[in-house]
Amino acid sequence: MARKLAGNAYQILIPLSALIGAIILLLADLAGRMLFQPLDIPAGVFTAGVGAPFFMYLLFKRKASAG
Repeated sequence: MARKLAGNAYQILIPLSALIGAIILLLADLAGRMLFQPLDIPAGVFTAGVGAPFFMYLLFKRKASAG
């Protein structure tokens, strides 16, 4: 995600990827605590729900461009 925003400039890419990761984790923790109020859902469940489809998209995109 950060590479789409910053390109290949590592001076921007590394801090931007850390910031995006922190924001995603913060939102996942907030969702886990607030959406299902009596329960406390781990943040990993929500990050996997966002990350798995994104990585599948990247995998299929790479296979389509290679073949």
